[in-house]
Amino acid sequence: MKLSRPPSQLLVLCPLAAVVGAVLAWSPVRSPRMVPSALPVPSTWAAAPNPDTLRELADRAWARNPFRLDRRPSGVPFDPSGAYPPPPPPPPAKPTLELAGVVSGAVPAVIVEGLPGREDGVVLKLGEAFAGVTFDRLHGDSAVLRGLDTAWVLGPRGGRP
Repeated sequence: MKLSRPPSQLLVLCPLAAVVGAVLAWSPVRSPRMVPSALPVPSTWAAAPNPDTLRELADRAWARNPFRLDRRPSGVPFDPSGAYPPPPPPPPAKPTLELAGVVSGAVPAVIVEGLPGREDGVVLKLGEAFAGVTFDRLHGDSAVLRGLDTAWVLGPRGGRP
């Protein structure tokens, strides 16, 4: 069954019908009940507020301290000069670890470089920890180390061929 091209009239009439329908749907329906009645406009405005009344209201708001739920002053005093205590130091950076070697056998071990506190490589047996980093498991030529809220999957130095 071969589909024929739609007539050009449908290409014009369909979008036109959609636009007309949208305009009719969005246009407000006017009825005699919906027309607002003319409200009387006051000829004179109220007199200026009494300064004593404003002072009394301000004192009452100040006494109630509406912006603090416990209605007590803040424990941190405001200092407009900007002399605030320094922010806490950032957490120590996570070390960049590198797998220098793998020792396979009954108890596998790895040689890891970049551990904090040592400039040279450290030999870790399975389950051992150094500087908060634990040798978790060995999978082929890759080692998994955990610690310091991180897990490292270290491969050989030169990468895999």
